[in-house]
Amino acid sequence: IVDKVLAMPNLPDFLQRDFKQWQADLKAWQAEKPTGKMTAAQQITRAKQLIDSARQLQEYPTDHIADIRYLRASNLLQQAIQQKSSKAQKAEAFYLLGICYETMRDPLLWNLDQYYYEACINAQPHTAQARSCFHNLSSDVYFGYTGSAGTKIPPDEVNRLNSLQHLSE
Repeated sequence: IVDKVLAMPNLPDFLQRDFKQWQADLKAWQAEKPTGKMTAAQQITRAKQLIDSARQLQEYPTDHIADIRYLRASNLLQQAIQQKSSKAQKAEAFYLLGICYETMRDPLLWNLDQYYYEACINAQPHTAQARSCFHNLSSDVYFGYTGSAGTKIPPDEVNRLNSLQHLSE
């Protein structure tokens, strides 16, 4: 599909840029040696590496040039959650999934990152990890309810944020 899109005449520059990187990322992934069965810790470590390399590629936080890397990381993190992993590992995986989905934001899945941040807080409340997740969640909620008329967060969202803030502290 990537090759077909790149072969299209008059493909806008911004799409050429993204698709060329996706093509390179897919080829690099194909060239990687299979790792075999990984532990949850190994999957989280590899996901962090992919996220770090994705962030280095991006020119701005929601730049889609690194989506292949974020998708690969999200797959590893989903696998890590399903394994026998500690509460701390689950919380970290949820946090990293929130980052992935916040960056790759799809209009049909706008709040998916928020669900992962909330899962992180619930997985390991009253920890530094929970506070990081709450920070990302609350900034996303405030941004979502802020516009030219100011910030208008519905009361049920304020209650949810207050409850999650208490769990994160």
